[in-house]
Amino acid sequence: MCIKSIFIAFAVSFSVHCFGISLHQDEAVVLEQFFRTMLLESEGGYVLYNKKPVCINGFNAIDNFYGENPRHKAAVDLREGAKVWNKTAKPNHENIIIHVYNGEDSLAKNSVHILFINKKLFLETVKENLPLFQYVLGPSTTPQQLLTKLITPDETFHSVLKNDTVLIGILLGYGTQNSLYGSRIERLQDHLVSNEQLPQKNVLLQNVAMSEMFKEVFLLHRPSVSPQLQPSFSYSSIYEEMSDLTKKMEISSPQLAQKRPPFIFGKLKDDNETTSLIPVLEKTQTDINALLSSKDFLNRVVHLIFPNVNLELIQTKSSTYTLDFTASERKLLPSMVGMGIQNILDDKNDDYKKGFILGMKDAQTNTKPRFNGQSADSYDKLIALSTAQNNIKQADLFFSKLDKDKDLTCKSPKKLYYRSLEKGLGTELSNQAKVTFHCKIETPNDQVLIDTWANNQPMEINLNDVIPGFALGMQGMKVGEIRVLFIHPCVGYGIYTLLEKGIYLKAFVKLIAIHNSGKYVPFAPLSSCDFDKDLSALNNSNLADVSKEAGYLQGYDVWNHYKQASYYTLEQILNSMDSHKSKTDGIIYESTPNQDLLNRLHWNIYHLKLLDKRI
Repeated sequence: MCIKSIFIAFAVSFSVHCFGISLHQDEAVVLEQFFRTMLLESEGGYVLYNKKPVCINGFNAIDNFYGENPRHKAAVDLREGAKVWNKTAKPNHENIIIHVYNGEDSLAKNSVHILFINKKLFLETVKENLPLFQYVLGPSTTPQQLLTKLITPDETFHSVLKNDTVLIGILLGYGTQNSLYGSRIERLQDHLVSNEQLPQKNVLLQNVAMSEMFKEVFLLHRPSVSPQLQPSFSYSSIYEEMSDLTKKMEISSPQLAQKRPPFIFGKLKDDNETTSLIPVLEKTQTDINALLSSKDFLNRVVHLIFPNVNLELIQTKSSTYTLDFTASERKLLPSMVGMGIQNILDDKNDDYKKGFILGMKDAQTNTKPRFNGQSADSYDKLIALSTAQNNIKQADLFFSKLDKDKDLTCKSPKKLYYRSLEKGLGTELSNQAKVTFHCKIETPNDQVLIDTWANNQPMEINLNDVIPGFALGMQGMKVGEIRVLFIHPCVGYGIYTLLEKGIYLKAFVKLIAIHNSGKYVPFAPLSSCDFDKDLSALNNSNLADVSKEAGYLQGYDVWNHYKQASYYTLEQILNSMDSHKSKTDGIIYESTPNQDLLNRLHWNIYHLKLLDKRI
């Protein structure tokens, strides 16, 4: 049923008496949309039909509105519905528990989570896997204790479960073996696409088939560093392990993945228990869709949660189908909208900001958009390339100075230099491939990316697998020697990296052992440091024009949404943006009451637009 039909269904005004609490018409509309979102966009329906222990969904702690989209609308619906549910729900739930946490999950940035829990299935599942839960959470853990802690309002889902993806997978109904394998694949995948395994070459970019696919991902990825992950027993590399494990897994089923509501997870191909469960889940998916299409949807959902309770609908006065604001809230709305918009622009360049304001003004007058290109994607790419270009210029300048330093040894002019900090007395490294060493690698601003001395865990590695500057810089070292290497980006990680783009590296290395297995294949003569091909998109574009177009299109979309409300004018919003920029307004944008207020505005705009009304 579409949202417009929902409003028509509630055209006869009523309140719902639920456990002695009156639910007014507008609250009923909000609650119905809350359940529809939980059942259609996530696996909440599978919990209600006893096929899944836990479903987790949620909304943004801080609203980041960049334009209308289904994900933002779903978050708005969930936040508003959670407030109504907390206000009206019976405190002593029977089998189905709907729990809304009080605050942001520290392990899931900007997310406040909502849980649908099937109590009976939850307790059975934890009991069946109790040794696993006790191993991670402590030997005294019991199913009931875990449930009690999990629904404590000031706790968070991921912290209670110590962010253990195996336990989380089991509670989400994926099965024990599926969760074990799926968790490992997830860790490997996250590691490969979110962390450079310093000082190794990026395996994804070394694979010719994957290189072009991942180049832009790596270019647009913000710098991040996470702990090193070692391959499991019997595997020689992370990439080999991931390749083998993915061959053993398949998607839950095409129907569960392609139809709504989805129930997507990876399952072992030879897991008979899961294979027999798939038809049951597919049947449940059909049942959920029948429920979503029913005329008395809200009544039936509440009956699934509280089987022994029937809702009584009683007639009340007519409603405008809007969520009301007090006089003080209406006065605050311009500031809240202005702050939200200014937050979008805080990290943008001046051309983007000018374009954004122009887009808002054109949207206000219903002027046809001046641009229709894909400039938003181009803008992000060009900004990343511009950052890389600046870093490369700094590297070139730095290495020009190194070239004049008589205390350094040059391995490749203006690309690679080293200084010996402590002499070694052992065997000299000369074209052997496998070595053991300690290293600490730093960025130009002295951020430590890896330090094996810190945890006393030296690395054993094949030099054919590391970045050129590191491998070449170690040649000629004697066991026991310590060197500091200066590695230009053209022999380091270059532009397509998960580190900061185009930076040089400083590496302290101590050679501990040389192994006589395998031969180091010397790199071809290092080519000149020419990034022109990589930077061609930047050099051939006008960043100012692209920035203005991207800002314009986003400003047009954002104001097209906000202008649906009559509580403020464009001039008020622009003034509010200036006040927020100068920090003179004194309003705490991030506070929960203010975020609730902004969410109510979004809810009204999304839903009343479907009725062709203005608020």
